[in-house]
Amino acid sequence: YVWKSHPQIRGRYVEQKELNGQASAILLARDHCAGPTFIVFVDTLADADLNVLTNTDADGVIYVKEVEDPRRFGVVKLDEQGYITRFIEKPSDTSNKLVVIGMYFVKNCEMLMECCADLIRRDIKTKGEYFLADAFNLMIERGAKLRAQMVDVWLDAGKPETVLETNSYLLQNGHNNSSDWQNKEGLVVVPPVNIHPTAKVDRSVIGPNATIAENCIITNSVIRDSIVDT
Repeated sequence: YVWKSHPQIRGRYVEQKELNGQASAILLARDHCAGPTFIVFVDTLADADLNVLTNTDADGVIYVKEVEDPRRFGVVKLDEQGYITRFIEKPSDTSNKLVVIGMYFVKNCEMLMECCADLIRRDIKTKGEYFLADAFNLMIERGAKLRAQMVDVWLDAGKPETVLETNSYLLQNGHNNSSDWQNKEGLVVVPPVNIHPTAKVDRSVIGPNATIAENCIITNSVIRDSIVDT
């Protein structure tokens, strides 16, 4: 799909066949990464300042956001200078609300890979998995300086309700194409929506906050706050 929609991008895909954690997945790319490396989890969307990466004095930058309930995420503890002293994966309480959002930059990819490998050699697991947070803790123990960088917008698509929230944000920020469908007979469109040009929609009300994917066929329906795919 990436090559079809973005032919200028040349990527390499490595499959994680044993689902035993993030650090194990990162380690699979060891032979294909070197030097400064940017890691982004696929189920996250953020409006983040990447300019800080060009002149940071830290060994890495970890993007974070304060949330009300951090318990299904990872959090960080900071010192007075804003450097991270500890990563805590899936905390049991809500006292620390500074959540890691799934965007990471490290200057020395080799050091991160060594820590991921060390994590697995030592069988350091959190709730049965090898977490990237624990690998970063090993980097800190080795003297790495990791700085936290706040973001204003972060949408997590890890649950159905957050997928819909993310879809709504995208529609309201550049992905609304309701004007292309406003004059179609038998169709009422309530912005924002995104309806693929190949979709066939008739005698229906679409929107708000609805995305209709390619080749969908919709008739006699009312669809809002939804994603419809084939």
